[in-house]
Amino acid sequence: MRHVERLLIAYLLLKPFYLFGSGGLQIADLFLLTAFVLYIVLTKFNTDLKQQLTAAVKSNALFMLFVAMTCMVNLTYFAYYGKYKFILSSLYFVFSFLAIVMFAMFCQKDDFLRKMSKAFKFGIVAQVAIYILGLG
Repeated sequence: MRHVERLLIAYLLLKPFYLFGSGGLQIADLFLLTAFVLYIVLTKFNTDLKQQLTAAVKSNALFMLFVAMTCMVNLTYFAYYGKYKFILSSLYFVFSFLAIVMFAMFCQKDDFLRKMSKAFKFGIVAQVAIYILGLG
């Protein structure tokens, strides 16, 4: 479980930094995806984690419904126009849903919130340093 938290904190630290073109997957996104996959694997061995995941999904049921409907609309447009940007747009929404579910589970823990606060503060200092050094 500690590894999932570390991956989420790494995601938060790296999210402001774009190493690849805008609109595509960034290194930070890979940390979030890895955290989600690891969490899913851990749910196979721990029923408490599975219950937390189920509760987080249920508490965001309206957003999940919105994502599902968005995917249906985008698939319809993809079928009509044949442009992959509609599929990509759906993937962005699915990715956002994964992020919301992950943070809904972990933001209930005070320890994680403290780590998150430190990560944000460090990220701001890093961004200011990069700006001052003219590297951005």
